[in-house]
Amino acid sequence: MPLPRLPPLQFFFDEDFIKKSKAHIQKERDFLLENIEKYGTSGEIKLKAYKSHCNFILLKVLNAKDEDALKFFEKRGILIRTCCSFKTLGDNHIRIAVRSHKDNCKFIKAISSKNSK
Repeated sequence: MPLPRLPPLQFFFDEDFIKKSKAHIQKERDFLLENIEKYGTSGEIKLKAYKSHCNFILLKVLNAKDEDALKFFEKRGILIRTCCSFKTLGDNHIRIAVRSHKDNCKFIKAISSKNSK
């Protein structure tokens, strides 16, 4: 969802923009969670999603380290964040942002394909 053309920081006070943004994030987050649950263990990188109420989703990598997942997604042009700096999570968690529907579909395609490149 593109930002409206307003003076800097003004969109923080635009109630319509905030309402539309929240609706977009909720819709796309639900789409991601549903499809990660459906396809998360069918591809090369196997994932389990934790429920989320914000604009990112925490994922446990079931069959690899976070750095392996980072390389897997980088090869496919998908940005993720490793969570190795979160001491209690260890080295098998990543975080993804709730993005546009097109970007979210790209992520789902990557996790559902055995040999997607």
